[in-house]
Amino acid sequence: MTFELAASPDAPARARASVLAVVGDSRSVDDILLATSELVSNAVRHGDLSPDDVITVDVETSGEVVRVTVSHDGPPFDPLSARTGGGLGGFGLRIVGAVSKRWDVSHRDGRTETWFEV
Repeated sequence: MTFELAASPDAPARARASVLAVVGDSRSVDDILLATSELVSNAVRHGDLSPDDVITVDVETSGEVVRVTVSHDGPPFDPLSARTGGGLGGFGLRIVGAVSKRWDVSHRDGRTETWFEV
């Protein structure tokens, strides 16, 4: 399932509700919703996006694995520095790393794409 959200402050809540509709019976639902919220929040807060910009969320399920991908037209960032955190905040990707089996970020065709698997 793929859906789009306006890059507004309520985007994380709307993303959680849409993802819940797909994975509601998963035993890892809380981790999936938390990681989704963190990735969408990061896009809104750090993606240099306006409320008119779009964040795309894709949810894939295969057996017991759930993969969520969040992409947007925001600028690239260094995931290694983001993984170490620092200063106030900076824990979103650390949380994603703690609750997921794998995650990563890439930049292609002018889009930033961050994903995780649970």
